[in-house]
Amino acid sequence: DFAQADKARLLLSDSFAAQKKYDDAGAILQQLVAANREGEEATLRLAWTLLKDGKKEPAARIFREFATKYPQHASAPLALYNAGITLYDLKQYPAAVETFLKLKETAPQSREAQDLRFWLALSYFELGKHAEAIALLDPLVAGKDLEAKLRPGALYTLAEARGATKDFA
Repeated sequence: DFAQADKARLLLSDSFAAQKKYDDAGAILQQLVAANREGEEATLRLAWTLLKDGKKEPAARIFREFATKYPQHASAPLALYNAGITLYDLKQYPAAVETFLKLKETAPQSREAQDLRFWLALSYFELGKHAEAIALLDPLVAGKDLEAKLRPGALYTLAEARGATKDFA
């Protein structure tokens, strides 16, 4: 029966990933995704496996594809969040901003959206959009946005953005 065999393949891919045999794990997951079986689970696991293996570009692409293909899935906000952070890490700031804004639009109440302000501000800062970065970071640093997390780099980035715009308010 296909369902049992596919579950066994998922477990085998987990075993390979635990052994840091990411190529083997990824190959199994790619077969499941290509066969359109265990689609949601296999797709998400494939993205994580690629990310763990340092293959950031395909991981970010698959995270974004997952969120697009399965927008109602409980892990869709997490997939967008991880795609955005991965794109930021790859210095693909316009794509990171686009991804973070999509998360803000599609899942504004998600746990991941609470941390969104910081990453979006960093992306804007790297794009030279300092006023946008300041607008996002000011409420964080002032403690006005109690839902958002104050990341350690927020105050530094705010100071850098203020210095770049000569806005020392």
